[in-house]
Amino acid sequence: MPLLVSADFETGLGFRIAGATTFPREMAVGALKHSKADVAVAVTGVAGPGGGSDAKPVGLVYLAVARRGSDPAIERHQFHGDRAAVRQATVERALEMLAEAVA
Repeated sequence: MPLLVSADFETGLGFRIAGATTFPREMAVGALKHSKADVAVAVTGVAGPGGGSDAKPVGLVYLAVARRGSDPAIERHQFHGDRAAVRQATVERALEMLAEAVA
C-alpha cells in the first residue's frame, strides 16, 4: 500500500488559506486524489520556536488522515515543548492515526 505524507510546519498556510481544519483535510484528500496511495496523512501547525500568536500558539497542530472510501479523520492538538518536541509529538500522533486508519 503506497503512503504519502504531507507536512506544512513552516508556512502555516492551513491557518490562512482555508481554515485550520479544512486545509489538512484537503491536503490529505488531495494526496489521495493525485496518487495511487490508499492512505494519506497531512499536518499543519506552528512548531516554533517563533511564529506563534494568541490565536495560533506555538505547539498548535492539526492532523488529518484520509483513506480511500472513508471520511477523513481530523484532530487538533496543543503540544508542548520546544520545536523538536512539538515535531516529535506530531509525528507520533500522525503514525498512530495512520495505524488506526489501516487497522
